[in-house]
Amino acid sequence: MLLAGVPFPRRSHGEIKKGNKSTMRLIKREDGAWTAHFTILWEVTYLAEAGERWVPFARPHTDHPLGEIHAHTHAIRLYPGATLSARQVVTLLPEG
Repeated sequence: MLLAGVPFPRRSHGEIKKGNKSTMRLIKREDGAWTAHFTILWEVTYLAEAGERWVPFARPHTDHPLGEIHAHTHAIRLYPGATLSARQVVTLLPEG
């Protein structure tokens, strides 16, 4: 598959489980809600393949979950006590 004329690898659940993490940016809107900004297509593909579930995320290079993103709606929910900057890079964590 090509993105802007550049081939990119397609990632799968198996690759995420092996530690090849996805990165995306969470952006806080003026109304206080969070939106996910995806930088590469396989992030969206990974979530689309995840079914109707919430996928945990963390700051890069950590495995401490801060919240979850819904695989289909891309709704964001933070765990109690989690704080993020207004533009926070996060990584999707593998299942269980």
